[in-house]
Parts: sequence; structure tokens; C-alpha cells
Amino acid sequence: MPSNIKVRKKTTRKNNSTDINLLVNTETDDVYFEWDRHKIVNALREEGGVGERTAKNIAKSVEQRVMDSGIKKITTSLIRELVDNELFELGYQKKLEKQASISLPKSDIEELIFSKSQENSNIGTNNPEAIQFSLSETALKQYALQEVFSEEVAEAHRTGKVHVHDLGHPTRIYAFSKDTKLIVKIDGDIREMTLEELYDCVDGISLQINETQHTKECSHSDMFVLDRNDWVKLNRVIFSDEVKDMVEFSVGGHIVKVTSDHGCVVKRNNRVIITRADEVKNTDEFMYVMKESVDGNMPNMQEKI
Repeated sequence: MPSNIKVRKKTTRKNNSTDINLLVNTETDDVYFEWDRHKIVNALREEGGVGERTAKNIAKSVEQRVMDSGIKKITTSLIRELVDNELFELGYQKKLEKQASISLPKSDIEELIFSKSQENSNIGTNNPEAIQFSLSETALKQYALQEVFSEEVAEAHRTGKVHVHDLGHPTRIYAFSKDTKLIVKIDGDIREMTLEELYDCVDGISLQINETQHTKECSHSDMFVLDRNDWVKLNRVIFSDEVKDMVEFSVGGHIVKVTSDHGCVVKRNNRVIITRADEVKNTDEFMYVMKESVDGNMPNMQEKI
């Protein structure tokens, strides 16, 4: 193969990590390499799992097409397209899927910019953040259908037989269930314990609230409980002997489990009301889940579903 054919690949200049995060003075250069069909062979074997003989034949065919075209400079993306075409003609659909790149056509990007998607109701308008979210989510949806879910599930989603909600979040935990143990940090020592063990561990004075509940004020200055996002200082522990029924709701992709007498804000007959969890109807629209009731007054709002 003539050595005057150059392969162009886009690379990013190395910069300080702060500059990269701030997008300051980070430029993209075109780097040129000498033509080497062995790189095609290696890519086919490593990415597509193609046998060595087949990979060499495909590389030779691509090399011949490039040489016959008379082109002097070629991009790596065009080489990939030529390789994909060879795989398609040889009937290597499965290998082609492994080799496939995830990308969005320009028309699809413009569609995301200028129109409102109904997939995620949390995105209210096409502001810049929403557009960036949609673009990244679209790429991750392609990845999830190719690599995460089985072909049967992916095909069912594509044909509309089922709808996989939040498909663009394959790296996030959708639901998590565990026992009632908590992660507690005492004087920097992290341990796992039940609520009862935590109550016994607190060195405060036990006070009786009513017939079934006792409370302890935590006097320890370095005692924390792991919440959803961070460590939270432990100020008080309430222990109850009362056994209550639990009610579980599935709302908007969230699983909410509360006691039967827990206060819930719902919309019923176009009116917003507060009702017990065990009195929520199937026709009610969930508005909020209550954190706690305070002296019988309006409960604190914890999370909008």
C-alpha cells in the first residue's frame, strides 16, 4: 500500500485538569498517521471478535477500496464505515453490532433542540441543560438496548410491545431494598446496626413519650447516620414498641413504603387533601409524601413524587 495515504484522527490536547473542566484553552487537533491495515485487523479482533483470517481479508478489501479511490487523506470514522460495510456484505450482523459506534445524526440532534420530548416529564422546557440531558440520554438509550438488556427485551421496546422507562439511565439503581439496619459512624468508626441497637448505643437519658414510644437525646458529639446523600448528625432517637401495618406505593418509578397512618398529600376530585396512607385510593394523584407531623399541624414536605 502506498505510504502517502494519511489517516486522520481527532485528538484532544493535554491540558491542566482544571482547564479541561472549565473548558479553558482545550483545543482539538487533527493527528495524522501512516496507513496501517494491521490496525483494522486488531480492531476487528478486539472489538468485533472476528477471526484473524476474516479480519485480514476485510482489512485487505478496505485497503483496496481506499487505494482505488485515489484518496490521499481519510478519517478514522470513514474507515470504520467501510469496515462496517464489509461486515454487512459478509453477513456478520452480530459482529457488526459489537463493532457499531453510538452516535446521533444531525437531524436527530436538531429535532431534540427544537421540539419537546414526551419521554421524560421532568424536562419542562428546551433549555440548554435539558437539551444536553436529552442528547446524553439518547446515546445511553442506544447503549442500554445494545449492551444491557437482552435482544428480546430490546426488540420488544423497539416494536412498542413494552416500554422500558428511564432507559437512558442504565448506570443508576432503579430500586433498592434492604433490611432496617443503618450505617452509623461513631468517632470515625463506621458500623452497621439495627434501630434497636442504635437506641441502646446512644448514651443519652431515655424519656417516655407515651405508652409505646421512648426517646433519647444524643449527647455524643461525633455520631452520624448515613442518609441518601451524606452523613447526618444524630441528635435524637425515638424507639417505638407499637406494631403498625405497612403500606407500599409505586408512584412515578419510586417505591414508597410507609406506616398505615402516615400522612400523604393527594389530589382527589380536583382537591388537594391530606389522608392516611391506608386510605389512599387508586384514583388519587400523589402530590407529596410526608416527613412527619408536628403537633398536629401541617406536616413537613419531604419529596414531591
